[in-house]
Amino acid sequence: MKWGHRIWSHRVYKVLSAWFLISLIAGCNYKLSTASVPMNMASQFDSNSTRLSPLVLGQVNIFGGQTINVKNFGAIGNGIVNDAAAIQSAIDSALPGDTVYVPAGVYMLGSGVSGVSAGTYPNGTQIRSALYITQNNIQIIGDGASTVLMIMPHTKSRALTITGGGNVLKNLTFDGNKNNRTPAAWPNGDVADAMIYGYYLNGLTIDSVESRNAIEDGIGCWGCKSVLIQNSSSHDNGEGAAGAVGIAYTSSSNGEFKNNTLSGNTGAGMWLSFGTQNVSAHDNVITANLGSAIFVGGQNPGGEKTITIANNTMTQNGSDGYAAVSIVGVFSCTISGNNIQNN
Repeated sequence: MKWGHRIWSHRVYKVLSAWFLISLIAGCNYKLSTASVPMNMASQFDSNSTRLSPLVLGQVNIFGGQTINVKNFGAIGNGIVNDAAAIQSAIDSALPGDTVYVPAGVYMLGSGVSGVSAGTYPNGTQIRSALYITQNNIQIIGDGASTVLMIMPHTKSRALTITGGGNVLKNLTFDGNKNNRTPAAWPNGDVADAMIYGYYLNGLTIDSVESRNAIEDGIGCWGCKSVLIQNSSSHDNGEGAAGAVGIAYTSSSNGEFKNNTLSGNTGAGMWLSFGTQNVSAHDNVITANLGSAIFVGGQNPGGEKTITIANNTMTQNGSDGYAAVSIVGVFSCTISGNNIQNN
């Protein structure tokens, strides 16, 4: 059996609580990562190896996904260096089932690349993004408030664009650095369309993510299906003429938004428009947004339907003259059990 450049014979390994006798072809060079295996097995593998692509017996992946640390790809996280290229290299290396881990630190994000088609400005210029996830079924996780991904000063760019399906963001903080970027009415100044942006994807979970201090929307989705945003916050987005909402779910379907806090945004807390349908917004706290707590409809093609707004707390919204919940041109919407005060 040949692992990297070392040879053992008649090895039996216990992986994922099951015993397997692994036979590999003599003379072939197999690389195995130690990131996904028990520590007591680590010494058995070649320290120079980088990855074993998931080895499948029948339909059973006996190793599961690898954990990829962005610092192994050169990310610094010191709040000064542009870490976008290093983090993107880590993401690009991920296979379905892998986890990209971003340890505690402040990771600055420059304008990145514009090579992935994910929307344009009205003049036809492609919207740039510091980071992209184009593959399916990977997870990016951090250490919560201690892991900050911040857009660099004077940068006109999203922080992250997601086009692949089935991906997960968890325990991350995104900061739009609005005090060091130029706000203006979209699409002028340094304004992009959203700091975190899903584009024509099928399946996305955003869990325990903070999105703050952007001059664009905190979290946006266009043309998406099956999106879950939970236990997250999107706050203090927008500046001056750069109006921004906490969560924008537009031209999309099958969304669930629960247990989130949306506050201090210069637009609505949540915006459901451009024909969005089959959405449930429940058990959120939405407070002190200049626009409505939740705004449904109001844009062509309209016809939003099967929208449920339930058991939310909505207070002190609408200081720009909006209702707590605004509904314009909607086919069907159910509103029940909400605590609405002082809007």
